[in-house]
Amino acid sequence: MKPSAWTLIISSWSALARYEPQDRTALRGSFGYTPDKDLVRSPMKLDLLPFSIDQLTWMFLDMTDQGGRLARSRYFFNSL
Repeated sequence: MKPSAWTLIISSWSALARYEPQDRTALRGSFGYTPDKDLVRSPMKLDLLPFSIDQLTWMFLDMTDQGGRLARSRYFFNSL
């Protein structure tokens, strides 16, 4: 990732609850994004951390009254 030209954007776009290709009132990811609903745009600075971060996440998926699935993801962020 390049350390220049990062922008934090806070937008009033809502997320699509389900995929509807004709729905232009909400977004699926960044598909269809336009800046007209941006509330805040702020330049950001990318910095290197003097340490590494290990993030472990547990998720409950497809939950019903009968049970569900447990998923785990792990991310490593290393300083450069």
